[in-house]
Amino acid sequence: ASQPLLSIGDTAMIGRLGVEPLAARAIGAAIIGGIYWIFAFLSFGTTTLVGYHHGAQDFRACGETYVHALFLALVGGVGVACAGLLFAAPLYSLMGAGPPVINEGVPYFRIYIASAPFTFIFFASVGFFRGTLDTRTPMIIAFLISGTHLLLDYGLIYGNFGLPRFGLKGAAIAASSAQLVGAATCLGIFFFSRSMTAYRA
Repeated sequence: ASQPLLSIGDTAMIGRLGVEPLAARAIGAAIIGGIYWIFAFLSFGTTTLVGYHHGAQDFRACGETYVHALFLALVGGVGVACAGLLFAAPLYSLMGAGPPVINEGVPYFRIYIASAPFTFIFFASVGFFRGTLDTRTPMIIAFLISGTHLLLDYGLIYGNFGLPRFGLKGAAIAASSAQLVGAATCLGIFFFSRSMTAYRA
């Protein structure tokens, strides 16, 4: 629910930096969006499997399924991050970007794609929570991610809140930091919350 507002706010702030940063962000978002769409199975597949075990009252199997999904998220995320760091420039060239856009976009893309493990952990966590019939927790975490992202965008893009001004790189740092917050929150709830005790058996 918060993603469209986040995208609009993010684009509006980056748009004030100029044409090249906005184009670099748009191309990067298209590439990252395509990659992340492939890994949406971490959410939907986990929901299905966890939901099946939850319906059978096998809470331990729910937790085991979630841990397996976290493993896939971590391995897949590290693989995507490494590939993105290595092939950032060729990907921008493949999308038809010129040298000024590539110069702006490659650092942005590399910082952003480095957070892929955190994003995939959130995908798997959303699947787990939904499978256990908890739709409130992932929604709250999603709003936490979006709020953190927008606040850090405002601070790091323009140098507000006493933070350094990083321009387009600041937007990528904000996105990566927000995903880290989201992943850490998901893992913290699972491993430390009393409500998750049965699933940690």
